[in-house]
Amino acid sequence: MSETAPSDRRPSAWRRLAGLAVGITALLALGYPVFVTALLANFSFTGCFLECSAPHPGQGVVWSVVTALLLAVPVFLGLSIARVRSLVARLSAAAAIVAVVAAWAVLSLTT
Repeated sequence: MSETAPSDRRPSAWRRLAGLAVGITALLALGYPVFVTALLANFSFTGCFLECSAPHPGQGVVWSVVTALLLAVPVFLGLSIARVRSLVARLSAAAAIVAVVAAWAVLSLTT
């Protein structure tokens, strides 16, 4: 009789630290493009850069989607490196990213 060792579904501590390190490094690498696309979304929603003109909300939505995609890359890269396979964790991360970008868009529209 051979017994198989129970498989632990949680990633190891080293895997989690590696995923965190890769995610933070990717966020630092993409920090400037995220900042620029968020500003472009703000300028498109408000219509004001150096001087004000008509707002372009359609372009603001496009820039907001680009910002969300750029923010999602480090998060999902880190989750993949850490081997987090939980659908709940991935959906929670996606919901947090969408909430942050939506809050930025609403803040842009109200100012």
